[in-house]
Amino acid sequence: MSKSKGNVIDPLHIIDGVELQVLIDELYSGNIKDSEISTYEAKKREDFPNGIPPCGTDALRFGLLSYLSQHRNINLDVARIVGYRQFCNKIWNAVRFAISKFDQHFVAPNAAEFVQSKDFKDHATFADRWILSRLNNAITSCHTHNPIYEFYQSTDAVFQFFTRELCDVYLELIKGIFRDTNATKQQHITSNILYLCVDLSLKLMHPFMPFVTEELWQRLPGSRSTRDSLIVQSYPTPFSDWTNAAVEKEMNLVLNVIKNLRSHKQTHLNLPTKTIYDISICTTIPFILETVERHKPAIQTLAMTGNISVANTDVHNDSIYNTWSLAEHQIIIDEQTLKYVSYHNVSGLEKKKEN
Repeated sequence: MSKSKGNVIDPLHIIDGVELQVLIDELYSGNIKDSEISTYEAKKREDFPNGIPPCGTDALRFGLLSYLSQHRNINLDVARIVGYRQFCNKIWNAVRFAISKFDQHFVAPNAAEFVQSKDFKDHATFADRWILSRLNNAITSCHTHNPIYEFYQSTDAVFQFFTRELCDVYLELIKGIFRDTNATKQQHITSNILYLCVDLSLKLMHPFMPFVTEELWQRLPGSRSTRDSLIVQSYPTPFSDWTNAAVEKEMNLVLNVIKNLRSHKQTHLNLPTKTIYDISICTTIPFILETVERHKPAIQTLAMTGNISVANTDVHNDSIYNTWSLAEHQIIIDEQTLKYVSYHNVSGLEKKKEN
């Protein structure tokens, strides 16, 4: 990267955004040879046809830290920084959703004692235990890699947890709990776990994204006289009783089943994600049979399906399934390859299209 070659990116252009014409004008005001300037201008037009959108300081900071592996030179991809700007938006929206679930009488739980409480042991769902275990995994990763300056590992850990696990899975699963007016006790437990996830996530991300995390953390329930600023709070450390390997193994299977069902719907059947139809899953593997049967509601919610049936057989012999779309799947769990098939009842959808 060299100023004389015109391929240096001004950090302020990424933070505030810049139009293409400004980038080109900077080439002519620099020290590039007249015989070469047309080449660099063409490259600028190719790389930034619409200029650079404003990404903000947090997105740039997070992006640079994610590049810090063993290499000293960074080949910065602005599109990746734009993606981290969208990550900032996701954090903002997720925290706003969480805050809407904390009523005026909400009292923040004690993280060290919460999982040992009677309420948690009696009322915490499978998803509650899973998300705390995954949060503890992110905390452990940051606790391990930050002291040795492997920030690319820490940023990846918090990014994967917040986007793929908290937002894409847990928040979707708990929406039904908050809609159920009869689930008062469960709502109380879930709101406490949601608070722990948001509070500790913001603390984990604060060194990487100081501005958006400080702004959002100040809006969480709590006394401002004792909270001061996020920057002076203790950085999270792992909780020995939060990790649950059995729950994670089971959820790993559930998420793989969901991924396979959605993939077949979108790529093979070429149907929109929200298309609802019934599914039948066949397998003779007890772990798959029992897990899918136990977690039908979660699979239906996240895979966006209708009714799900499970059969202890390799394939269906009933002729009714001849018109259903068949898909073969395999999952690797504990270095073992587990196989199953799924039947997708899309015959009725074709009739609706014809009508």
